[in-house]
Amino acid sequence: MSRFELVLTTRLDDFPQGLRDAALRCLAEVLQHDVEGARALADTARPVLAMLPAESAATPLRDALAAGGWQSELCAVASVPPPAAALAMPVPPAPPAMPAGGAMPPPPPPVSTALIAASPARDMVCALCQAPNPGDVRFCSGCGSALARPAALPPSAARSGGLLKSAADKMAGMVGLEQIQRFSLGELFSEVFKQRSPDEIEDYVLAGTRRNTPAVADIVTDWPKPWLFARVFGLALMLYALFQLGWLMFGNPNLLPGLIITGSFVVPFAALMLFYELNTPRNVSLLLLLRLALVGGIWSLLISLVLFQLGNELTTMLGASAAGIIEESGKLAAVLFATRKLSPVRYRFTLNGLLFGAAVGTGFSAFESAGYAFRILLEADAGQMSSNILMRGVLSPFGHTLWTAITAAALWRIKGARPFSSEMLADGRFLRLFAVSALCHFTWNAGFELFVPFVKQALLGFVGWAVALSLVQDGLRQVRAEQRLAGGMPPPPPA
Repeated sequence: MSRFELVLTTRLDDFPQGLRDAALRCLAEVLQHDVEGARALADTARPVLAMLPAESAATPLRDALAAGGWQSELCAVASVPPPAAALAMPVPPAPPAMPAGGAMPPPPPPVSTALIAASPARDMVCALCQAPNPGDVRFCSGCGSALARPAALPPSAARSGGLLKSAADKMAGMVGLEQIQRFSLGELFSEVFKQRSPDEIEDYVLAGTRRNTPAVADIVTDWPKPWLFARVFGLALMLYALFQLGWLMFGNPNLLPGLIITGSFVVPFAALMLFYELNTPRNVSLLLLLRLALVGGIWSLLISLVLFQLGNELTTMLGASAAGIIEESGKLAAVLFATRKLSPVRYRFTLNGLLFGAAVGTGFSAFESAGYAFRILLEADAGQMSSNILMRGVLSPFGHTLWTAITAAALWRIKGARPFSSEMLADGRFLRLFAVSALCHFTWNAGFELFVPFVKQALLGFVGWAVALSLVQDGLRQVRAEQRLAGGMPPPPPA
């Protein structure tokens, strides 16, 4: 009777220098071992990962390895025990027999208990594929990789926010996210007015390249304190004000294109910079972000126009509210198209998806606003055009940028380091969050107001940002879990 060895065929040197650390962390996670042990195994002449009783048992392990860029082969060998020194993937043991008159004895602790605090079993989310698993299993039911309990926030009481905090917690629970903890708007924006030197600002924006991306162990996982977005907003607002002043003083039509461009981009781009600063892995450069906003923005418009034509009956039935389904689908398709060549291992974080979605949503929002402004200029006058630009600018942080950020983050929670597959769109965790964006957009376009103008938009904005901040917290937990797997953090305190 034969057994099978799962042998690693990819060498660490096969990866680009900038991806080797991430590839090693993925390998360590699959092996349920620390990073140094994974490196030692990868450097051996014939790295044997596991001894398996059947070919079918290798499928989830090979899939998990492939998601991290590692290739492997299955070799039939004589049925002998593996060498004691080999670092092998532990195979889940058969459950012990039930004693005749007693309860089932507890299973032996998994290898990774040194990384997990002793606490009652609770649902765990796979850090590789984001699939949910019962708290008493050792291997992921989605990809077969070894599980480690995700990091928990320190057990401090959540700050009381009264009715708003309670509403945000309920909203997070409805979409499968955890309540926001240790969060304060005052602390979030506490560094907005802090003085910064030009050199400090330049160093701050030099991030996201292969040379300027921090190692996972160095990522700050506390709530970020963004400040650059306020400076970007101030600069863009000053440019818009100068164009507006020039138009009012001189009435020169040459100023109108600049007025439309700056007015349409000023607030959406400032909101995008806020999401840039919330991306604590700091692995997305400003150049990539600008490319996603421009390319993703135009593609999202074109895809949405095609979907509007294909869904003409839906538009006839729902009117403007049909955009909630059509445009959110079009923008998500544009996110996938614009990021199709990016490494799924390097950009594996939920916070990356949140930022990618915000970039495409920003492009869509700005281009759409510019189009509306130009059309109003042709059909009415510059005064009405300026009013439209101002209204859409004030409301833009609660619209397309936010909705697409939520949708893309929902997909990245499931995708993780794996390449995209259409089956992910049928996952309930994605569908719940996609429904939030679609319903907010649907209601936004519905032809009714609540009591006074803009109350509806304010409530929808609150819902959107409550979900987005819950996703930021979820993304920070994901980074903590990866740091713990890499041995960069102590285990969490008991629950």
